[in-house]
Amino acid sequence: MAPSCKVPLPTGSLKVAFKGDIPKVSGVDQASPMYGAFKIGYTVLELELGDGTVMQGLDTRELVAALNEHSNDPKRRMKMEMTLPKESVIVLQAGEHGLIIEAFGNFYLFSTIITYLSVLFHNGSKLQSSSSYRITEGCL
Repeated sequence: MAPSCKVPLPTGSLKVAFKGDIPKVSGVDQASPMYGAFKIGYTVLELELGDGTVMQGLDTRELVAALNEHSNDPKRRMKMEMTLPKESVIVLQAGEHGLIIEAFGNFYLFSTIITYLSVLFHNGSKLQSSSSYRITEGCL
């Protein structure tokens, strides 16, 4: 099982999209207060309210309804399993990227730190060094 964590939720709209019978994060708006805390692919295990009520086994519709109903609860928390997609596709521009890419079977490891001047550093976000990405045919 992947690691999990309980994340405090601010009041108001989270600006996070979920999908699936077991809710998974499918999008996080850059204006979201959860931007950087939730990653696409994280699985929602439970929603805990400020009064101690714990909601488990919610589908996406039920989760969104509960989040909306309790949006003014300043003590609500969400337990997330930190699962990630099985693969990520990255399309790189032609030219220098300031990366060293090492092959390990069908996986490639970006093994250097990306500097602020790199074309991969954009709007305050960057590819993480030492992260694995599966490169599929035709991506490079």
